[in-house]
Amino acid sequence: YREHLTANINGTPFAAGFVLGEQVGAELRFQSDQSQERQMFFVVPSDFAPGTYALVENAGFSVRYAQLFEGEYETQNGSLIISSHDTVLHRVAGTFAYTAQSFEFGELDETVEVTDGSFQFDYWVIEQ
Repeated sequence: YREHLTANINGTPFAAGFVLGEQVGAELRFQSDQSQERQMFFVVPSDFAPGTYALVENAGFSVRYAQLFEGEYETQNGSLIISSHDTVLHRVAGTFAYTAQSFEFGELDETVEVTDGSFQFDYWVIEQ
């Protein structure tokens, strides 16, 4: 077992140094550290089951991509495939892919294609 969050960003390999996961109420939030000046933030419902989920226009599911000095990008489309979710060990694994875009003064600035994403990590349960 090895915790990880990896992907290709515009074809360039990305590997997070660590993944932080926490369940807060009805949300499970996880994010990469700021490896390679890039960062990803995911939010999913804490009671999700294995399956495929849209990351846009799907209540409770989202991903944000940020790049140091460039700011945050808006997710345009994508999916998250949960392969396993162990609610006793607080462990989740799956894959993802999405497209995100940055805008400057209302104009498209850059498009980022995140492909071959994979993650596996343990998460904390934060009591509210």
